[in-house]
Amino acid sequence: MKELDFRVRRMPRDVRTHWNSTFDMLDFALLYRVAINAITDKARLGLINLALDDDEWELLRQLRDVLKVRV
Repeated sequence: MKELDFRVRRMPRDVRTHWNSTFDMLDFALLYRVAINAITDKARLGLINLALDDDEWELLRQLRDVLKVRV
């Protein structure tokens, strides 16, 4: 999103056969949280029911941290 100074990227998807793709997807979503909130906040797009509240974002952060590979 140019207004938010984010580089345009394709969001990773969760793929059963790709190890740790859930982590990649959550990490991306948390990094682009502002942009995702901006998109889902636009009522005219009909996406308001997909918007996450602060508690849901916190759960995503916790899940991402649990999935992070520790070396």
